[in-house]
Amino acid sequence: MKVQAENLWPLIMDFVETYFGANDLASFKKYFSLDKLVKDHTKDPIVKAGGLQAMLACFLKNNKEVLKEFKAHLNGETSKKEDGKKRT
Repeated sequence: MKVQAENLWPLIMDFVETYFGANDLASFKKYFSLDKLVKDHTKDPIVKAGGLQAMLACFLKNNKEVLKEFKAHLNGETSKKEDGKKRT
């Protein structure tokens, strides 16, 4: 499935509204001229299903190696893949 960038605007708008607030969402929409492009981001099926947070949770649940590397990154550790790259 090929996803176009404009298909992701509702997810990004939901993220901005959820984690930064309505005022920041209004500024974001104005800056990127999204009022005409996206009428109501809350009607997007992926937003209704939990948005970026749900997508990321599903991805990490199904990609254990990436989850392990992500957790290591959050803890300031380097992964074994990164260590291997540094040695070559």
